[in-house]
Amino acid sequence: MGWLTSGSARTLVIEFDEFSLRAAVVNVAPRNPRVEAIASVQPRNVWTALPALLERLSNVRIPRQAIVLTSDVVPTVMRLPMASGKSRTWFQMQQLLRWEFDALLAQHFLPRPLGEIMVCRGLLTDEQYRSIRGASPDGSSGTSSLSDRGIESLLEAAVLEHGRGSRADLDECLVIQERLERPLVDDQLVCGWSPPTHLTEPGVDSRPTDGQYPWFASGLQRSTRDNWREELARLGLRLVGIGPLVGCVVPLVMSEDTGPKTAIVEIRPGRIGLTEVLHGRIDSVQSLAVPYAVPTPGQLEEYLRPMAVDTVWLTGIHPELTPIAETLSESLGRDVKVLESVESPPAGESPGSVAAMIGAALSASPKSRRGPRLATVVGRDPAPPLRKRPGFWWVSVVCLTLLLIGGVEFWLRHRLEDVNSFATEKRGYLAELKTTADEIRLRTETITNLNGEIARLKESAGIKDERITFLDKKVPERIRFVPALLTAIVGASSESIAINQISESVAGTMEIQAWALPPPAAQRYIQSLETKLKAWGLQMEEPRVQSQIGRLNLPGYLIELKFSQPEDASGRAITNDVSEGAADRQSTPSPMPPMESSEEDKDS
Repeated sequence: MGWLTSGSARTLVIEFDEFSLRAAVVNVAPRNPRVEAIASVQPRNVWTALPALLERLSNVRIPRQAIVLTSDVVPTVMRLPMASGKSRTWFQMQQLLRWEFDALLAQHFLPRPLGEIMVCRGLLTDEQYRSIRGASPDGSSGTSSLSDRGIESLLEAAVLEHGRGSRADLDECLVIQERLERPLVDDQLVCGWSPPTHLTEPGVDSRPTDGQYPWFASGLQRSTRDNWREELARLGLRLVGIGPLVGCVVPLVMSEDTGPKTAIVEIRPGRIGLTEVLHGRIDSVQSLAVPYAVPTPGQLEEYLRPMAVDTVWLTGIHPELTPIAETLSESLGRDVKVLESVESPPAGESPGSVAAMIGAALSASPKSRRGPRLATVVGRDPAPPLRKRPGFWWVSVVCLTLLLIGGVEFWLRHRLEDVNSFATEKRGYLAELKTTADEIRLRTETITNLNGEIARLKESAGIKDERITFLDKKVPERIRFVPALLTAIVGASSESIAINQISESVAGTMEIQAWALPPPAAQRYIQSLETKLKAWGLQMEEPRVQSQIGRLNLPGYLIELKFSQPEDASGRAITNDVSEGAADRQSTPSPMPPMESSEEDKDS
């Protein structure tokens, strides 16, 4: 048959129409069906919104089996010359029912104006939409002067002006309109059905006079069913069945005190479901698209007055069902009741808004005996029946194969236990090695840090040693050398010699530049300096003497002398240190030596 029952009392029921997506965890425990949790969104794309919707049910444990109720499923009642006990196979029923739904699908999926979509989404009220449809740019009544784009502009302005929505909400309405206007894909249909129940009322013949039995059937495109199954499988859920939004509450009505002829009205935004039940059988089902979100009693009366029924049940997503029931009861002269599906509905929900979900879960429960089941399409096509019974040898081969597989599995399980124990032992050994390696790494880092500290201490000690050597040795030597140098230069000078400059480099070399008038004076000056500075360990390199105009524009000779220190025993030159940060060479101009009267006076 067209419905696969589930074995658990808890079921996830998902509702999806053109405008909203809802999910609820329903528990159909005996004598106390209830909704444990419910959540709803208004999605632009159902596949992207479904995971977020299920996350809102995280406060309860979500069952693995799921039932989907969607407006994509077309419900109908077909008259077939078959009783409930004479149904054919699943594949034969598919061929029998499929051709009936070709025309029904085209009538079911109709495009909607943008204003109706905004009303059903709660962005506009029915009164606002009617006033906009009847308005023109100059304020007169009528829509003949308004284009579709003009009406869209008025609708958008009204929504933004009254603060009922944003630009994103308007874009979502346009997406819904585009989806409804999209032509149907030439896809294969898949059908579900519920056979007519056997009448047990006294005095009522269960056989119709014309021999045609009412079969509650439903159909949808196979690709739609497969998409739901695949998306739910990605979320770890199993699609038990997918059914229509109409006819789900029949099991709940059958448990109430009702007459032989009953009508059920299911109200949803933009859609009204009408189900007629005669003597416990579903006789007709309609899913009507309406241009309003909340119907008035007068609008419902137009659909109910032609029906020859004794009792009318109201249910669905509507804020005030009780006043509507009282008004309809007075106008129709019939018994109009509100179906209370649960005693304590979830917060923010009315009892009628969850009736379809509870009815669908009851239909899926194998323990439920409340009236006819819902005509739901199974989540996956059943396997084709076996036409030939397998032979003895085939059965023997299969049994031996299973025994062999069982033996191999038993052996592999023991091997796997050995491997797991060996792996556990090696993991412990590896953990010990890792701990030892970490200790070695820490000690290596400590040694490296100590070596760095020792290097810094050595460097600091070397600097201190150099400073001590400089203060204890070099400075006293310098103090003794400088006066002796000046004395030697003054002693070698004469009235014919003028000292230009004395320079000393960091490397320990010294250059003395002077100017002399006659060559003998220059020669005596060179010999005297060489003799006196040699006592201080300074050796003179090859002197340079060249003629040059000197002071007072007198012709004379430029003398350039260069002295250097010899290397010590270690091969290093004895240098005179200078203060840190000085230049490589520093020049010290020397004043003119004092004039002497004669060479004889100087010697005396």
